[in-house]
Amino acid sequence: MFEVLRNRSIAHHPDDWGPKGGHEWPYWNHQMWEYVGQYF
Repeated sequence: MFEVLRNRSIAHHPDDWGPKGGHEWPYWNHQMWEYVGQYF
């Protein structure tokens, strides 16, 4: 997906979480603090 966006000159911010990524609660909890928490 990142390659498609780049090839079409669409601004984006790739963020590969590597082994920390996934679809389980610990991943989402970390995501919330990392991205949403910075605004509060």
